[in-house]
Amino acid sequence: MNWNKIGRNERCPCGSGKKYKHCCGQNDEWAFDRKELLRGQILEAVKNQLRDGDPPETKQTYDRLLAEGYSEEQVMHQIGSALLCEMSIVLRYQTPFDRKRYASYLNKLPAPPWSEEINTA
Repeated sequence: MNWNKIGRNERCPCGSGKKYKHCCGQNDEWAFDRKELLRGQILEAVKNQLRDGDPPETKQTYDRLLAEGYSEEQVMHQIGSALLCEMSIVLRYQTPFDRKRYASYLNKLPAPPWSEEINTA
């Protein structure tokens, strides 16, 4: 069963014969699980960037936001939002990861990284 790629109007993969939205899709637990999985993966990527020091802007941003009074959890989520923003562009526009663009998102934190026009050139 591939629960990750099911549409609301498709047959439920549980085998009931009902549409997903009238069966297991009524319970938002599956969507919650996927969101939590994605959140965990993004935070793991941020931890890896901090551990490896690559890119160095991640650690610089981490230290700066902590010094500004944000909690470690808030800092991790803010950096994660910048990473997610860059990953979204990579997937949507089929472009390579752009370190400069990602660093610009990090430098603008705590402002939301999506608060400006996206440059994919």
